[in-house]
Amino acid sequence: MRGGYIEAIDIVIPEKRRKGIHYQKATLTSLPYEDKTFDTVICTHALEHIKDADLALAELRRVCRQRLIIVVPRQREYRYTFDLHINFFPYEYSVRRFINNPQAQVLEIGGDWVCVENMSDKE
Repeated sequence: MRGGYIEAIDIVIPEKRRKGIHYQKATLTSLPYEDKTFDTVICTHALEHIKDADLALAELRRVCRQRLIIVVPRQREYRYTFDLHINFFPYEYSVRRFINNPQAQVLEIGGDWVCVENMSDKE
């Protein structure tokens, strides 16, 4: 990493940490950063667990200056499930409806949806 800075947030900070990464305890619905703090924001496998996913998405966009990358599992809702997902994105249109940005790139990679949003497209 040349001249960069990596900040990782979670509700639980791991005991074993990687060198060069600053860990911050926080929630996605209330990020402790100024507007446009980070050039790139990556959120993986989190929004399917958040009750107010729209607020979390707004917070991710707020702290992002250039590029937002979101990864969510491509999964249907089942009556009985063994995971803690409360939001489901089984189809591309369900992801696009949630993202609500026609310029965002949405790709299916493996069993996930990867959404790439350039913040300059939103202005």
